[in-house]
Amino acid sequence: MTTKSMAYDHAAYLVRMPIVSGVNTANTNFPDAAAFTAMSAMSATFTVVTAGTSAAGNLWVVNKISGTTTTALATATLGTSAAGTVVNVPLSATAGGVSMIQGDLLFTAKGTDTAGVSALVYEVALQPLATVTA
Repeated sequence: MTTKSMAYDHAAYLVRMPIVSGVNTANTNFPDAAAFTAMSAMSATFTVVTAGTSAAGNLWVVNKISGTTTTALATATLGTSAAGTVVNVPLSATAGGVSMIQGDLLFTAKGTDTAGVSALVYEVALQPLATVTA
């Protein structure tokens, strides 16, 4: 396999893509999602699988880890929301999202509620001229 950079207006750079992080267990953090190339993280969407028991403790903090630097990007409070509830949080106040380089991580830390379970997907966009596998 080889890698290549396509023109800035190639469809791969114009379409938003999901990175599915999975379903957490009731008392763990979400697994990391790694940037496979230069990309912008736009939002995180949580879907409640099992309602939490704490209005303030059933929350998630989305962090970006770049090298040894961790930056908190957003907090999603799910509280006691019923199964099927969807909560979307933008990861940046700007339209361009959070810039990530290859190897940067998105990591989501759980609050104090141990009962709530939810699924997570990140919305990302490739940055123009990012290297992709051909």
